Amino acid sequence: MKILVMGGTRFFGIPMVNELLAQGHEVTIATRGTSPDPFGDQVQRIVFQRADENSVREALAGKHYDVVIDKIAYCSNDIRYVMDAVDCDRYIHMSSTSVYDPKRLNTVESDFDAVSKELIWCDRAAFPYDEIKRQAECALWQKYPDRNWVAVRYPFVLGGDDYTKRVLFYVEHAMRGIPMFIDNVDAQMGFIRADEAGLFLAHLAGQDLTGAVNGSAHGTISVREMLDYVEQKTGAKVILAPDGDEAPYNDEPAYSINTDRAESTGFRFSNLKDWIYDLLDYYIDQVKEKQRREMLRLRPYKSGDAKYIEQWVQDRDIFLMWGGDRFGEFPISAQIIDDKYRLNNGDCAEPDNFYPWTAFTDEDGVVGHFIMRYLNGDNRVLRFGWVIVDNTIRGKGFGTRMLRAGLKYAFEVLGVDVVTIGVYEDNVRAHRCYQKVGFRDREIVTYEGRNIVEMEIKRD
Repeated sequence: MKILVMGGTRFFGIPMVNELLAQGHEVTIATRGTSPDPFGDQVQRIVFQRADENSVREALAGKHYDVVIDKIAYCSNDIRYVMDAVDCDRYIHMSSTSVYDPKRLNTVESDFDAVSKELIWCDRAAFPYDEIKRQAECALWQKYPDRNWVAVRYPFVLGGDDYTKRVLFYVEHAMRGIPMFIDNVDAQMGFIRADEAGLFLAHLAGQDLTGAVNGSAHGTISVREMLDYVEQKTGAKVILAPDGDEAPYNDEPAYSINTDRAESTGFRFSNLKDWIYDLLDYYIDQVKEKQRREMLRLRPYKSGDAKYIEQWVQDRDIFLMWGGDRFGEFPISAQIIDDKYRLNNGDCAEPDNFYPWTAFTDEDGVVGHFIMRYLNGDNRVLRFGWVIVDNTIRGKGFGTRMLRAGLKYAFEVLGVDVVTIGVYEDNVRAHRCYQKVGFRDREIVTYEGRNIVEMEIKRD
């Protein structure tokens, strides 16, 4: 058969198109042409603007298709633009279980009456998502009842390449200890696996079924069950709080989706709990890998690091706050910095009393720098200084993470009793950062007319 797929270049559209090709169909995909697809020369392509009536009409003019699978019809106008222009024997509309108001346990197709509901011709921005999807179906039921069409209603589609990242939200927040606000943590909900969502659409291309049809995995699961599994597998502690980040499945009721009508065609959906935990494992591994890449580590300073420091102190105010005047007049070069460290031992008289460090992550490369030195030859008291982070990636916590790594080294490896640090009184950002990692104000001293807050942190 000649099959036109509108959309279909990502997520469950990919297994759908692959299945159609495997069945020997001649497939054309119609998209905006802005994103690559994995199908190579196996498909033909049409470029159009789905929400533009003239573009749709021009793209479809003079063409006949046995089946049209439309994954990107959101509203009633989208339906009208295609149905008034296309010459096809069968039309498959990707609808949604969002049309049910509300969903319930054992939701069946007749729970939404698109024949009696008022039809409003509307664009995508006219109403919230659930209402524009209802209006899309109203257009089919009321204006095109004699055409051969089927409206496929799926709940949330899940898969490792889910671009909405809804399930990943819960996993990542749990593993990172980020507070979440969840208003339905115990609600049982239904889902469908991405590959099955695609395979069922391909299956319907060869079926006679018309009207509305549900698709869903068998069974349900709650957000609490998913979070309990993440806690068990990772040792993380989920934090629920009224002021936490709002969770993506909030406001969803307890529901399940009846698929008797779909399975009467011979298609069989999987059991949700046969694969949902494997998906959670996938996301757990994904977050662990991301955390590994983001893990901040320290290594001894190298001459090549000076060029980063030079870039970070190009602003005169930052240069002065950093204490750059100890290196010379603004601006300074990487060579001046490196000479100060390698040739002048950081101006420390004692030969084994200067330890410059570089902070880095696999994700961002070199992100920060600071130095350690003993005070007055006392190896129980350590001084941090020349603390700076890449000012283009501020706000990610690199400053606090770098200092905490330094403190861990100072107390656990060097065995010092006290670490001190100084900060100009008007350097509010740095002062707050030092307080956050545990430094406490000790006194204010004056250096060349500027007040410096002297701070310290003790081993205990």
